[in-house]
Amino acid sequence: MNDSLKAQCGAEFLGTGLFLFFGIGCLSALKVAGASLGLWEICIIWGLGISLAVYPYGRHLRRTS
Repeated sequence: MNDSLKAQCGAEFLGTGLFLFFGIGCLSALKVAGASLGLWEICIIWGLGISLAVYPYGRHLRRTS
């Protein structure tokens, strides 16, 4: 396994972990706090989680840079 593939696998692992952390954390916090957020707010939080996970760890997707 070359270094580039290891870096890509590591980035994928960390990005997926952050995505799951934000998504599951959002839903858990809503359940524990008893908040009544709608689907729109939950989708915004999931989208922010994806953005935060892809930006630092998804660089291997952009081949031109």
